[in-house]
Amino acid sequence: MALKPLHDPKSGALRIVGLMSGSGTNLRKILEHQETLRQKEGRYIYQMVGIFSDNSTSKAAEIGRDYDLPVLIHDLAAFYKKRNRPKSDLKLREEFDRMTVELLSPFREIGRASCRERVSSPV
Repeated sequence: MALKPLHDPKSGALRIVGLMSGSGTNLRKILEHQETLRQKEGRYIYQMVGIFSDNSTSKAAEIGRDYDLPVLIHDLAAFYKKRNRPKSDLKLREEFDRMTVELLSPFREIGRASCRERVSSPV
């Protein structure tokens, strides 16, 4: 089976959501690199369109404010606590992951809308 590319750079910048659970130092570096590449290339190679965290005590909200990005927090510890189950219950983790995918679905629409704008824009 041949590998299928995830993204065609000809269609514009790859839209990504940054995932984090703690201080966000790696996420900040990714955002800084995004801007470095934009300045060097004159365009975005990739563009972070949002931030997701599974930890309500992470610095996701702070980083979102700093970079003017929407933030989504779906707290894993609270999810397990509400159900009175240990984090080791991986069957329950499947439910958390399904919910997370659904919560992130609006970010797919951001990418689709951006693609439609590029296609419909005059050349």
